[in-house]
Amino acid sequence: MTDLDNREGRLVDGLAGSGTSRDQSLSVKESPDIRVLLIDDEEILVKYLSKRLEREGFAVKAVFSGEQGLEAAAHEDFDVVVVDLKMPGMDGIEMQQELKKIKPLVQVIVLTGHGAIDTALESGKQGAFSYLIKPTEYSELVKTIKDAYGKKLELQQAKLMKDAEFFGSMFINSPIGIYIVQDGKFMFMNPEFLRIGGYLEEDLLGKDSFQIVLPEDREKVRRCAVEMLKGERRSPYEHRVVTKDGEIRWIIETVTSIQFKGRRSVLGFFMDHTEHERTKQALDISEDKFRKAFRSSPDWFVISTLEDGFYIDVNEAFLRATGYTKDEVLGRTSKELGIWADSHIRDEMVRTLREKGAVRNLEVEFRMKSGEIRNMLWSAEVIDYGDEKCLIAVTRDITDRHRAQQERLRREKLQGVLETAAAACHEINQPLQYIFLLLDEILDKDPENETLKEIKKQYDRIKGITNKFENITVYETTDYIKGEKIIDLDRASGKGRGESQEL
Repeated sequence: MTDLDNREGRLVDGLAGSGTSRDQSLSVKESPDIRVLLIDDEEILVKYLSKRLEREGFAVKAVFSGEQGLEAAAHEDFDVVVVDLKMPGMDGIEMQQELKKIKPLVQVIVLTGHGAIDTALESGKQGAFSYLIKPTEYSELVKTIKDAYGKKLELQQAKLMKDAEFFGSMFINSPIGIYIVQDGKFMFMNPEFLRIGGYLEEDLLGKDSFQIVLPEDREKVRRCAVEMLKGERRSPYEHRVVTKDGEIRWIIETVTSIQFKGRRSVLGFFMDHTEHERTKQALDISEDKFRKAFRSSPDWFVISTLEDGFYIDVNEAFLRATGYTKDEVLGRTSKELGIWADSHIRDEMVRTLREKGAVRNLEVEFRMKSGEIRNMLWSAEVIDYGDEKCLIAVTRDITDRHRAQQERLRREKLQGVLETAAAACHEINQPLQYIFLLLDEILDKDPENETLKEIKKQYDRIKGITNKFENITVYETTDYIKGEKIIDLDRASGKGRGESQEL
């Protein structure tokens, strides 16, 4: 026989020992309080028989119909039922059938007349302990009642042993740690309990149950266990234990009161909660890091509902940039505040989030409290926040970068225009040169011609403009109409400046 078999055998003996032993079940005379239910429609007979049995030490209840007998059995416990076979309404056989459904261990003695022996035999098939033919000797009735009571005790003991074997097997093979403590000492520990702590049975059997509990948690364990045993607490409690190797493990535990080897004991259920607790601690650390990152980040952090943009939380960077206070933001939606310069873009973003669960680096325009429009780089993911789908969004202000890009694009565009203009001026100079030669020849013949002089003047002006285009080296502007800017050709071509700056 293995050590595990021995352990299960001791447990079964202990659990079975909580009830009546086989020797006790046979010593009927030492157990006079046999509870008897008499059922007969002859009231005078039943009342007389009740008084006589009570004088013998029996606990008797008398009723006068099968229906009353079932009602009494449903609310009280009886060891033996003595029932008349023939009664108005529900007869003895029908009553016995219904009784067995609610009290299967109760033993039934059927009383019958000479003319109903066949029916009495049928009653035996329904599970009656015995049948007696009226009139019967009183001594025979008493002996039959005591024998029926002995039969009930035998059945109870057999059931108890069967239950003890079942629970013993269940305790031994349970994936949950199980132990029994009596007078503060370990009386039983199943393999899972020992595995969790890394102990052998001989390390703990008969030892103080608190020796494995972390000293800092012992008072809590004592208080919670007492509350649970008194029925003042229903939820499990957590505490720490020290394994044989000195490792600290988290345990979730419940206790209840039982009878073990005929004495009051504590049955405990012991589950290793260490991995869950470590995961929880890691999650707490992660959440703490997130909270710190959320609060201190220079970028905007926003948590809002997905569908309507209802603000749940925002960080300081958001408040500083937008100019709002927290009270002005929380509890309102982005549409109410007009944060999105184009609300249609948010609607498109929501559709994308529903489909893909995330948006990355979307360039958008947000409106500040002052009305200023700023360019933002926006990323978001869908999260579960309570029972609602929400989004956590990170936003970076790229307004300065956007403006610099726009300025660079404008300069590149202007550079192309100027280069095209310079090339055009070069081509224009060719016909201008020919016009100049013709004009010079005509002026030699007619130097006083005012029209020719004006043409010469305008020619020189055109020549000066083309020379300036060809010599542009920097991007310089001057005010024009209504604040618009145009290129200042004199400054851009280096005229009137000691130095020039390259474009």
